[in-house]
Amino acid sequence: MNDDIIIRPGRPDDAPTLHRQMGDFAAFEKLSHAYTITLEEMRRDFLSADARIDTLIAEKAGLGIGFLLYYPIYASTFRGIAGLFVEDLWVDPTYRQRGLARRLLAEVARIGKASGRPALCLSALDWNENARRLYRTIGFVEIKEWIGYRLTGEAFEKLANETG
Repeated sequence: MNDDIIIRPGRPDDAPTLHRQMGDFAAFEKLSHAYTITLEEMRRDFLSADARIDTLIAEKAGLGIGFLLYYPIYASTFRGIAGLFVEDLWVDPTYRQRGLARRLLAEVARIGKASGRPALCLSALDWNENARRLYRTIGFVEIKEWIGYRLTGEAFEKLANETG
C-alpha cells in the first residue's frame, strides 16, 4: 500500500465526506432505504469530543477513501476480555484489493492493544463473501452458533415503557 494513504481519527470537518461514503456503503449493503442519519447527527455521534462511536478515516491527498467505525465492548464475560466492536468498515471501490481494509483493521487493533482491549469483534452480511474471506484470512473466527438480534422502533418503545 502506498505511503501517501494515511489513517487518522475522524474530525468534525470529515462529516460531509463520511456522510457520502456511508451512503455508498448503505447502497452496497442494499440498505439505502434505512440510511437516514443527518450531517448534524453524524458530527455529534461520530466526530465530536462526546462521540458515541469512534471513527477512523483513510485518506489520500485529502480525499476520504475509507472509514472504520468502532466502539468498546466486553468481548467475553466468561473469559474476562474487553475489546472493540467494528460496526462498519468501508473502502471506496477504487481502492479495494490494495490492503486498505486490513490497514484500517490493524489500526483499530493497535488502539485496542494500547487501551487494554485485546479483542476485535465484527459481523458481516452472509452474502458478502469478499469481506468474510478477508476476515478469515486475518484470523477472525465465525461464530456460527450465535444469531444477532436488534430491537428498535415501536418494539423498543413498547419494552422500554413496560412496568415491572
